[in-house]
Amino acid sequence: MWAQDNGGFYPGLNATAEVLPAEAIEGADVPGSHPAARYVLLMNGNYFNGRFAISPVESGKTEWTTTSIPITPKNFSFAMLAIDLDDDGLSDRFPDAESFGAVEPEASDDSGEPEQPRLNHRAAEWSETLNTDAPMLGDRNIGSDADADIGSIHGGSDRGAWRGSVVYNDNHVIFETTPSHTTRFADGPVVNDDNLFAADTPGAASDAAWVFHDASSLVDQK
Repeated sequence: MWAQDNGGFYPGLNATAEVLPAEAIEGADVPGSHPAARYVLLMNGNYFNGRFAISPVESGKTEWTTTSIPITPKNFSFAMLAIDLDDDGLSDRFPDAESFGAVEPEASDDSGEPEQPRLNHRAAEWSETLNTDAPMLGDRNIGSDADADIGSIHGGSDRGAWRGSVVYNDNHVIFETTPSHTTRFADGPVVNDDNLFAADTPGAASDAAWVFHDASSLVDQK
């Protein structure tokens, strides 16, 4: 519903796929690349109530209710897809080519004008693509790494195991018992054994990477 009025892009990006600055988001003091900002945009728009951002199995969270108090990770339970791992508030278009292992397009059409720079694969996927292979959000990792000390709110103190719900771009949801899956984002490569909480293809922004308390931290999502 949000995307239909926003150029096809989900909350946090504007209709031209630029990350919203913090000053454009009432009730958040962070840019749209942060999950907190994306939550507050939806709740401010009455897309859902603050209690729906909190997992029913998790205690200690409080419902966010007012723009007079900025939203924090204490108000939500779930991680979202990283769309700006540089955490610089930019749109992650490919002029930021060096950071994302991309190549800036050459002049391309009959007019000799440069092609419109493409988005990195994750940012391009933060839109209504209905991609069955793109995990977008779900239960976070409360461990300090993505391997031996990975952890889940569904597993208590059972470190080394993660289980949780995974929401895909086509809206299907699966309760998984492993964080590693075969994924493909936008026109990027297929990534096998793609860990939701690790940058498996550094710099390419083409694999799953979920963030929780800021725009770039992939582990220790307490």
